[in-house]
Amino acid sequence: MSQKVSDVLASVQPRMAAAQRCTERNAVAEDFRRAVGQVVDRAIERAHLTKQDVSDRMGFTDPKASAVSRWCTGMERPHFDRLLAIEELCEPLLVELALRFGATVSTRIAFPERRRA
Repeated sequence: MSQKVSDVLASVQPRMAAAQRCTERNAVAEDFRRAVGQVVDRAIERAHLTKQDVSDRMGFTDPKASAVSRWCTGMERPHFDRLLAIEELCEPLLVELALRFGATVSTRIAFPERRRA
């Protein structure tokens, strides 16, 4: 017996095809947020600051520095514009980001030439 196309299509139950990919994509994004959060946390340590110091300098009024803590744990995306505006944190943050993504970081020290009398 041959089935009609309309009969076959009528028996098909619709399903969300992208649900699995969406879940995988969310897991990858969550892992990436956590990795970036670790970068922020290490940069704060490298700058010899506390999360509370960073929170205060950004003007957050939360006494527990929970916004910065959420960034460091990967629960939220960090506000890089605010982080980079903190002078003591700028260089450590850039170094930690470079290290995280496989760059080699080197330091160059240059002194101005002194003229001898």
